[in-house]
Amino acid sequence: MSDDTNAINSNDDGGGGSKKSKDQKSSKDVCNESGIEHMPMKYADNDFVNLSTFKLFSQNIRPTINSRYPKLATQKVMTLMAAYWREFLELKISQTSSNNNLNESNN
Repeated sequence: MSDDTNAINSNDDGGGGSKKSKDQKSSKDVCNESGIEHMPMKYADNDFVNLSTFKLFSQNIRPTINSRYPKLATQKVMTLMAAYWREFLELKISQTSSNNNLNESNN
């Protein structure tokens, strides 16, 4: 995670989080249910390459969540990390597809 100028924010929709199913809540939904302030994550371009598994993502994001919400129960931390992971994957897919579109238009 980084504060680079190329950083991409997760869940910057401005409104309520989008739900795919009852079990898959957005990070904003999890924060609201836990009574904590939502913290959008910022990702650098290299995060989309380096954080290729949930384990790597978790190792990178858990310290940020624990420092921001030190009294949050472990189960809530896990739920929040899972929501951030899903959003990260969506950003990764959209970034990859937009990069592919740029490459195609340059050919």
